[in-house]
Amino acid sequence: LLLGHLRGAYDDESLAKARALSDRMCASDDWLGCVRLADMAESGDGGPRDNKARRDALTRACELGHPAACERAASMADNAEGGNEDKPFAALLAKKGCDADHARSCSLAAQLVSNEGFELDDSSSEPAQEKFLEAQLLYKKACDLSEAYACQEYARFLREGRGAERDLKAAAGAYE
Repeated sequence: LLLGHLRGAYDDESLAKARALSDRMCASDDWLGCVRLADMAESGDGGPRDNKARRDALTRACELGHPAACERAASMADNAEGGNEDKPFAALLAKKGCDADHARSCSLAAQLVSNEGFELDDSSSEPAQEKFLEAQLLYKKACDLSEAYACQEYARFLREGRGAERDLKAAAGAYE
């Protein structure tokens, strides 16, 4: 069922059956069923639009090893879509996607970790610098995975000395 490409080609009953099947697949630990369920919950195909069901399904798909779902679920947790804002959980999900070499997950994880550093009372403190170093390494990984935005941020961290000493030569190299 190619939901995104065939919208309108299926009647409501068929879409409801597809959504129920996706729900059963997800409950049976099939990440593809979880992703399909999330997409249907987002679009309203086969039932109502439901951001909580979407977030839950994407979180489950992430737990089952689908790295793109990790980034999507992390973004929802970060933005309080389908539930409360939960930045630590968002960072955890994004890092899980990053561990599976999903560039956008690495970039989001870096952004979330960096924000934690800025939220500390003193952004020049050792705990803040540790967060910045972690973010720098996540941006580097995303950059190595060809995420252009991450390369810019990695270079900025090197140029500004966030998390480590300033390194203008390495910063210039990150832009290449």
